[in-house]
Formats: sequence, structure tokens, C-alpha cells
Amino acid sequence: MPDRITLPDGMSDPRRHGSEITSSVSIPSDEDGFFGRECPEQDCLAYFKLHGDEYHLAKQTGLLSCPSCGIRANHETFMTPEQVQRSNAAMRELAQATAHQLLRDAFKGFKSRPGSGVSLTFKPGPPHRPRPLPTYVERETVRTFTCPAGGHRAVIYDRLVACPYCGPDTPPRAVLDDNLAVLPHLLGSLEHLPAKDKAEVKALGGEPAIAERTLTGAVAAIQSSAKDLHAGIGKPVTVWNPWQSPTRLAQQWQASFGADPFAGLTPEEHNVVALASPAGTSSSTMAARPMSGIWRSQATPWLWAGRSATGRRSSGTSSMPSPSWPTSSSPE
Repeated sequence: MPDRITLPDGMSDPRRHGSEITSSVSIPSDEDGFFGRECPEQDCLAYFKLHGDEYHLAKQTGLLSCPSCGIRANHETFMTPEQVQRSNAAMRELAQATAHQLLRDAFKGFKSRPGSGVSLTFKPGPPHRPRPLPTYVERETVRTFTCPAGGHRAVIYDRLVACPYCGPDTPPRAVLDDNLAVLPHLLGSLEHLPAKDKAEVKALGGEPAIAERTLTGAVAAIQSSAKDLHAGIGKPVTVWNPWQSPTRLAQQWQASFGADPFAGLTPEEHNVVALASPAGTSSSTMAARPMSGIWRSQATPWLWAGRSATGRRSSGTSSMPSPSWPTSSSPE
């Protein structure tokens, strides 16, 4: 290339490949080396972060999974709006700088031929001054999931469904443990607010809303884990849509394994589980119950129901005990 094309910081020096001129643009990461991704599914659009040192795994397979909805798609479709804006700005800078330089090179040393009757003069303007690329700051890291299948890390901000790299092969127990480990933090989130803010949240009905969200999160995590384990073992589904109702889930588990997964619950605890299920949640009913009473007397014993039965834990980062389910190594 006759003269060097000047590009903004964050873009590599241009390279010529035949008739094409290319450059790459950097994607900013946080202080720990994580950068943002966004689910391409319009009904989800979940934001999460992955570590730059591990992203070669996605480039190798060409695929990535959303940790919140589980959709699996080309990893290049997981760009955040800020990254798209930065990439588009980089393309404009490359096009403008290239066009400017090509014109300067084309007319360098140009002189009109004597006797042609036409006089042409080209006066190049000042050198192209690149404009800085848009920058941004990634969200703060609050919760990091480490997949036991390969040590892959993902910063997530919603209920976990799958490791972004492992996708449907993510160990179900690791997903369950991680989701349950988050719930006590969600329930206790009000305690960390200043007194004035805490009073305002309570006055707006935030306390029962957090209790409802905690309970529905627990039930959803259990039902999702049950569905994944049942599919992994290969048992046929004989009950209609068993994963959206604790009653139907218990019927399916009884048919598949001859055991009731909720056998250790009291009638009161059964009622709480039913209210917290997707088919039975009632905000007005839940709001009539004190948050602390729901969690301490009903939800906590249920979440810990499987501890004495199995004593098992996943090899992931969470150590919170989970309700007892059969595993793929012990289907019966």
C-alpha cells in the first residue's frame, strides 16, 4: 500500500487481500477479562459475559448457547448493541480512510498533457483524521458460574439453563446447584439496602414480590432439572406436560422410578410448592403471607429435602444442597 491508512485506536493496521482491504476491531473487556454477549433470541435478549481466554472454544465450534434460554446459534450473532455500534463505526472509518487514501494515491504526480485543451488540477486535502471508536463499560460482575464439564466460566444475570459452551450437554446437577445457591441472596437482598430505601421497597410491595420470585425460582430450577435428568436417562414421558406442575411431575416420577420426589413434604409445604409453580403462582395469595415466614418455615425445609437422602454435590462451584433426584448413573 503506497501510504499508510490511518485508523483509530482499537483497529488493527489495514491489510490488502487482492482487491479487498481489511482490518479488525477490538472488543473491550472488563478488568477481569470478561466481555459482554447478548442472546439473539428476541424473546430473551439476555446479557451475560464470557472470558476472552476461553472464547476460542466458541470459535472452534462456531456455536454458543444462551445461558438463560438455552438457544444455540452462531457465536457471531451474540454481539451486544454496544459492540455492534463499535463495529459499525470501525467499518465506516475503514471505508472513509481507504477512499481518502486511494484518491490521494491515484492523483499523486498527475499532470495534464500539453495541447489537450483541458487543464486538470487535483489538490489533496489534509490527511484523514480518524474519529475515536465508541467505547462502553461492561456490567459489574455479580455471579460467576463455573461449568464442571470443562471449567468454563460465565457471568450470568438470570436463572441458569446451560453453560454457553456446553449447551445441552451441561451437567443438570451443576445447573440446579447454581440456581439454588442464588436464591438466599435474592431473598436477603432487602437487608443490604439503606433503611430509607428498604422502607420504600416494602411500602411498594417489594417484600412479598421478592418472596414470590424466590419461590418460583426454586420450583422452576427443580422442574428444569427433573426434565433434563429424565431426558438424559431416556425414560418415556407418560404424563402430559409433567414439568409445569408439581402434581404431574410427581406422577411422572412415580411412573418412571416408582418414587414420589415430594414425599417428605408436609401438606403446607406441598401447598407452597404448588403456588410457586408456573401453573399455580398467585401474586395476591403470595402477598398475603410474610416473606420470612414463607422462607424459614416452608421453603427452606423443602430446598434442603434431599440433603440427608443423598449427600451428593456437583463438582461445580456451588455447595448448596439440593432436593434428591435420580441421576443418569442410577436410573432405577
